[in-house]
Amino acid sequence: MRRLVDWSSDEQRIIVIGTYDAILSGSDFDGSDWREFTRAGMRPDAVAWSADDERIMYFSNDVSFEFSKLVVFDVKKQVEHFSLKMNSIHDARWLPDGNWIAIKGRALDEDGGAHIYLLDIDAGVMNYVTTMRTGDLGRISWSPDSEWIAFSTYPWSGGDSRIFKIKRDATDLQQLTDMDCRIREMSWSPK
Repeated sequence: MRRLVDWSSDEQRIIVIGTYDAILSGSDFDGSDWREFTRAGMRPDAVAWSADDERIMYFSNDVSFEFSKLVVFDVKKQVEHFSLKMNSIHDARWLPDGNWIAIKGRALDEDGGAHIYLLDIDAGVMNYVTTMRTGDLGRISWSPDSEWIAFSTYPWSGGDSRIFKIKRDATDLQQLTDMDCRIREMSWSPK
Protein backbone atom coordinates (compact mmCIF):
# COMPACT_ATOMS: atom_id res chain seq x y z
CA MET A 1 0.00 0.00 0.00
CA ARG A 2 1.50 3.35 -1.05
CA ARG A 3 1.35 6.33 1.32
CA LEU A 4 0.43 9.23 -0.95
CA VAL A 5 -0.93 11.84 1.50
CA ASP A 6 0.12 13.31 4.88
CA TRP A 7 -1.16 16.18 7.04
CA SER A 8 1.13 18.65 8.82
CA SER A 9 0.95 18.44 12.63
CA ASP A 10 -1.05 21.69 12.85
CA GLU A 11 -3.52 20.17 10.38
CA GLN A 12 -3.30 23.27 8.18
CA ARG A 13 -1.28 21.86 5.26
CA ILE A 14 -1.32 18.64 3.33
CA ILE A 15 1.32 16.99 1.17
CA VAL A 16 0.38 14.67 -1.70
CA ILE A 17 1.90 12.77 -4.58
CA GLY A 18 0.31 14.16 -7.73
CA THR A 19 0.18 13.33 -11.40
CA TYR A 20 3.52 12.55 -13.08
CA ASP A 21 5.07 11.94 -9.64
CA ALA A 22 5.03 15.60 -8.55
CA ILE A 23 5.15 16.31 -4.82
CA LEU A 24 2.47 18.93 -4.09
CA SER A 25 1.33 20.85 -1.02
CA GLY A 26 -1.43 23.26 -0.10
CA SER A 27 -4.01 24.23 2.49
CA ASP A 28 -6.93 25.75 0.56
CA PHE A 29 -8.90 22.84 -0.77
CA ASP A 30 -10.22 24.84 -3.71
CA GLY A 31 -6.71 24.46 -5.13
CA SER A 32 -5.85 28.18 -5.07
CA ASP A 33 -2.61 27.86 -3.09
CA TRP A 34 -1.39 24.45 -4.22
CA ARG A 35 2.15 24.31 -5.51
CA GLU A 36 4.62 21.75 -6.74
CA PHE A 37 7.70 21.23 -4.57
CA THR A 38 9.66 18.85 -6.76
CA ARG A 39 9.55 15.93 -9.17
CA ALA A 40 10.11 12.76 -7.22
CA GLY A 41 11.20 10.12 -9.71
CA MET A 42 9.42 6.85 -10.42
CA ARG A 43 6.70 5.61 -8.05
CA PRO A 44 7.27 7.90 -5.07
CA ASP A 45 6.01 6.61 -1.74
CA ALA A 46 5.81 7.44 1.97
CA VAL A 47 5.36 11.20 1.78
CA ALA A 48 5.47 12.52 5.34
CA TRP A 49 6.01 15.74 7.26
CA SER A 50 8.79 15.98 9.85
CA ALA A 51 7.66 16.57 13.45
CA ASP A 52 8.46 20.31 13.15
CA ASP A 53 6.60 20.64 9.80
CA GLU A 54 9.69 22.20 8.19
CA ARG A 55 10.71 19.23 6.03
CA ILE A 56 9.04 16.46 4.10
CA MET A 57 10.32 13.00 3.28
CA TYR A 58 9.60 10.63 0.43
CA PHE A 59 11.34 7.81 -1.41
CA SER A 60 11.23 6.81 -5.06
CA ASN A 61 13.03 4.84 -7.74
CA ASP A 62 15.47 6.51 -10.09
CA VAL A 63 14.13 6.65 -13.65
CA SER A 64 16.81 4.09 -14.62
CA PHE A 65 15.53 1.78 -11.80
CA GLU A 66 19.20 1.22 -10.87
CA PHE A 67 18.67 2.52 -7.33
CA SER A 68 16.11 3.91 -4.90
CA LYS A 69 16.43 7.34 -3.34
CA LEU A 70 15.21 8.71 -0.01
CA VAL A 71 14.82 12.49 -0.06
CA VAL A 72 14.32 14.98 2.75
CA PHE A 73 13.07 18.27 1.27
CA ASP A 74 13.27 21.63 3.10
CA VAL A 75 9.85 23.23 2.59
CA LYS A 76 10.85 26.80 3.50
CA LYS A 77 14.06 26.89 1.45
CA GLN A 78 12.55 24.82 -1.40
CA VAL A 79 15.65 22.61 -1.71
CA GLU A 80 16.64 19.02 -1.01
CA HIS A 81 18.04 18.95 2.52
CA PHE A 82 19.28 15.38 2.20
CA SER A 83 19.32 12.61 -0.39
CA LEU A 84 20.32 8.98 0.16
CA LYS A 85 20.79 6.36 -2.56
CA MET A 86 20.03 2.74 -1.65
CA ASN A 87 19.74 -0.51 -3.57
CA SER A 88 16.06 -0.64 -2.55
CA ILE A 89 13.71 1.03 -0.08
CA HIS A 90 10.54 -0.73 1.06
CA ASP A 91 9.38 1.69 3.76
CA ALA A 92 10.57 4.77 5.65
CA ARG A 93 9.14 6.51 8.73
CA TRP A 94 10.12 9.68 10.64
CA LEU A 95 10.89 9.32 14.33
CA PRO A 96 7.77 10.84 15.96
CA ASP A 97 9.75 13.49 17.85
CA GLY A 98 13.11 13.93 16.14
CA ASN A 99 15.43 14.10 13.15
CA TRP A 100 15.79 10.35 12.58
CA ILE A 101 14.20 8.14 9.94
CA ALA A 102 13.76 4.38 10.21
CA ILE A 103 14.23 2.71 6.81
CA LYS A 104 13.44 -0.81 5.69
CA GLY A 105 15.56 -1.53 2.65
CA ARG A 106 18.89 -2.62 1.30
CA ALA A 107 22.02 -0.44 1.21
CA LEU A 108 23.92 -0.09 -2.08
CA ASP A 109 26.60 -2.60 -1.02
CA GLU A 110 24.14 -5.23 0.30
CA ASP A 111 22.83 -8.38 -1.39
CA GLY A 112 19.85 -10.44 -0.32
CA GLY A 113 16.99 -9.34 1.91
CA ALA A 114 16.29 -6.01 3.50
CA HIS A 115 17.45 -4.70 6.87
CA ILE A 116 16.12 -2.03 9.22
CA TYR A 117 18.38 1.04 9.33
CA LEU A 118 18.28 4.21 11.37
CA LEU A 119 19.28 7.39 9.55
CA ASP A 120 20.44 10.51 11.42
CA ILE A 121 19.37 13.29 9.03
CA ASP A 122 21.54 16.03 10.55
CA ALA A 123 24.74 13.94 10.69
CA GLY A 124 24.04 12.06 7.45
CA VAL A 125 24.89 8.74 9.13
CA MET A 126 22.97 5.47 8.68
CA ASN A 127 23.35 2.51 11.03
CA TYR A 128 21.95 -1.03 11.09
CA VAL A 129 19.19 -1.70 13.59
CA THR A 130 18.76 -5.33 12.56
CA THR A 131 21.49 -7.78 11.67
CA MET A 132 18.96 -10.37 10.49
CA ARG A 133 17.52 -10.16 7.00
CA THR A 134 13.91 -9.04 7.23
CA GLY A 135 12.54 -10.14 3.86
CA ASP A 136 11.93 -7.73 1.03
CA LEU A 137 8.32 -6.90 1.78
CA GLY A 138 6.64 -5.51 4.88
CA ARG A 139 6.27 -2.23 6.76
CA ILE A 140 7.74 -0.50 9.78
CA SER A 141 6.19 1.62 12.55
CA TRP A 142 7.58 3.69 15.44
CA SER A 143 6.13 3.33 18.92
CA PRO A 144 4.58 6.58 20.26
CA ASP A 145 7.45 6.99 22.77
CA SER A 146 10.03 6.67 19.93
CA GLU A 147 11.80 3.82 21.73
CA TRP A 148 10.69 0.86 19.60
CA ILE A 149 10.46 0.05 15.92
CA ALA A 150 7.95 -2.61 14.88
CA PHE A 151 8.44 -4.28 11.51
CA SER A 152 6.84 -7.02 9.51
CA THR A 153 8.52 -9.51 7.23
CA TYR A 154 7.23 -11.24 4.15
CA PRO A 155 9.67 -12.89 1.73
CA TRP A 156 9.18 -12.68 -2.04
CA SER A 157 9.12 -16.46 -2.12
CA GLY A 158 6.00 -16.51 0.07
CA GLY A 159 5.47 -18.08 3.44
CA ASP A 160 4.29 -16.63 6.72
CA SER A 161 4.54 -12.98 7.73
CA ARG A 162 6.10 -12.23 11.07
CA ILE A 163 5.95 -9.12 13.24
CA PHE A 164 8.93 -8.10 15.38
CA LYS A 165 9.82 -5.18 17.57
CA ILE A 166 13.28 -3.91 18.40
CA LYS A 167 14.59 -1.02 20.46
CA ARG A 168 15.97 1.83 18.41
CA ASP A 169 19.42 1.21 19.91
CA ALA A 170 19.32 -2.22 18.15
CA THR A 171 18.75 -4.24 21.34
CA ASP A 172 15.95 -6.48 22.62
CA LEU A 173 14.67 -7.97 19.35
CA GLN A 174 11.36 -9.75 20.00
CA GLN A 175 9.15 -11.74 17.63
CA LEU A 176 5.52 -10.87 18.34
CA THR A 177 3.60 -13.10 15.96
CA ASP A 178 3.71 -15.44 12.97
CA MET A 179 0.75 -15.18 10.58
CA ASP A 180 -0.36 -16.98 7.44
CA CYS A 181 -1.08 -13.75 5.55
CA ARG A 182 0.71 -10.71 4.14
CA ILE A 183 0.85 -7.79 6.58
CA ARG A 184 0.41 -4.62 4.53
CA GLU A 185 0.33 -1.93 7.21
CA MET A 186 0.56 -1.61 10.99
CA SER A 187 0.21 1.07 13.63
CA TRP A 188 0.97 1.39 17.34
CA SER A 189 -1.78 2.32 19.78
CA PRO A 190 -1.26 5.95 20.87
CA LYS A 191 -1.09 4.88 24.56
